[in-house]
Amino acid sequence: MGEHRTAVEPDYDTDFFAWTQHQAKLLRALNGRRSDLPETLDIDHVAEEIEDLGKAEVNAAKNLIRQILLHLIKAASDPESPALSHWRAEATNFNVALPDRYAPSMRQLIEMQKLWQGARKAAAASLRGHGARLAADLPEECPFSLDEIISQDFDFDDSLRRLLGTGAN
Repeated sequence: MGEHRTAVEPDYDTDFFAWTQHQAKLLRALNGRRSDLPETLDIDHVAEEIEDLGKAEVNAAKNLIRQILLHLIKAASDPESPALSHWRAEATNFNVALPDRYAPSMRQLIEMQKLWQGARKAAAASLRGHGARLAADLPEECPFSLDEIISQDFDFDDSLRRLLGTGAN
């Protein structure tokens, strides 16, 4: 197998997730086809481990997005909470961390509605622990797109106003 690179091959530095999935596929394609590889090389498990590194990146990106949604839900449900500035700072920090984890090749694996439902459940439990509850008019469907949450222009207060129904959107 030569050092032949095509324009469609993912780059390690620009899209780690896509790179891991591609490398795992290449390794699996070698299995049983190369006689010059050590007999004890466990290609299937090595490929699986590389693939799992990419999946861990997807899970990290999903967790950051879920945390942003969770903090927005808590702020919308308890807007007078003394924790509001903490929720704002946390959500902003999670958004700032997203470019280090998110890659466009992950898009098809990120289900905003599923993340919204998980954030609603976590927010309800967290609020209950402080004597508060979810806002009665909180939407069942996620009101935010993936692009809005991952945007470098994400603004917690604008998103909160929109969630509360007072935003311009």
